[in-house]
Amino acid sequence: MRILLVNYTETLEPGGINKVVREIAYHASMRGHQVVVFNPARTKAEECNVTVINSNCKIIRGYKGYIFGLNPRNISLLVKIIRQFSPHIIHVHEYHSLLPTITIIALKEIYKVKIPIVFSPHLDIERSSLAARALVHNPFSPGSELFKPHQKAQGTDIPIDMRGARAIHSFGIL
Repeated sequence: MRILLVNYTETLEPGGINKVVREIAYHASMRGHQVVVFNPARTKAEECNVTVINSNCKIIRGYKGYIFGLNPRNISLLVKIIRQFSPHIIHVHEYHSLLPTITIIALKEIYKVKIPIVFSPHLDIERSSLAARALVHNPFSPGSELFKPHQKAQGTDIPIDMRGARAIHSFGIL
């Protein structure tokens, strides 16, 4: 299986989300899956840099993020990676960043990507920062489109309703 992981920050840095992404990438690659991890670069010097982790896994750094990790050039680079790598699944990780939310919307709505996307927000939206709550609960924000109440995961009866969910629905399949 070809797996594309999208992280909002440098995956090789310390931190809980980074460790989760590294562990998923490492263990999937050790089981024979092809894994590409995409994350924005920390500096201009690291832009479009590739780090090979093992024969089945590599990290591709995009462009340095601007506000909350977002750089529109990363979206077009992700589309290029998707076309070349042709993943079977895309797993997007987020904390307090605009990159994953905008990425999912762009891939699904603008580029019409048909690949299943697993979205793992590593936060409790109800207890998170003011910015994260505004992103999800503001009806004019892109995040509100991702978390519509009573939305069903495609092809399943699994509800995706992050507005009141705590640990029960900690992820969504879009």
